[in-house]
Amino acid sequence: MWESVEFDDFRMSLAADSSHPTSWSETGAAPCSRNGYADPRQSFVHKSNWQLYHVASQLCAESRSTTDISGIYLAPCLGDENTGTVRTKQEFRCNYAHLRIWETPITLGSYGTVKPALTLVGFLNSTVSMLPEGKQLEAKGEIMWSQWELFPNTGQLRNMRSENLTLGYP
Repeated sequence: MWESVEFDDFRMSLAADSSHPTSWSETGAAPCSRNGYADPRQSFVHKSNWQLYHVASQLCAESRSTTDISGIYLAPCLGDENTGTVRTKQEFRCNYAHLRIWETPITLGSYGTVKPALTLVGFLNSTVSMLPEGKQLEAKGEIMWSQWELFPNTGQLRNMRSENLTLGYP
């Protein structure tokens, strides 16, 4: 037997969850989910205004600095996708046609606005940073990569398509 239930003054809010990133959560590298499983925590959209939108948190990647080595954090998305205006610290520029086909560098800011150029790099210790042009590809003795590829079906921003034994399994 079914009976109707009426709720009065109903409210719902997001429960505290440490696995759900919040503003100014630091981003990092992690092993990608496998077998085509799209883990929302690893899903990004590279928007037409160059923002890297993190699907699970509804926040955008942002560099702490436009002048030196800097960590990458999640922050509220600032800018207008329709007009292309966006905060420089949230402009992750690349050859978009290449990003979906093979590994390509991602740099900060629109062409010529950030000097020296800052490139998005990842380290085996799971940190992700912006590194100024001309810095060694092995900073602090850590192996790193500076090429990225966006897998559109899962939204994963990966460091490789094929196996690279130095970096691990893709």
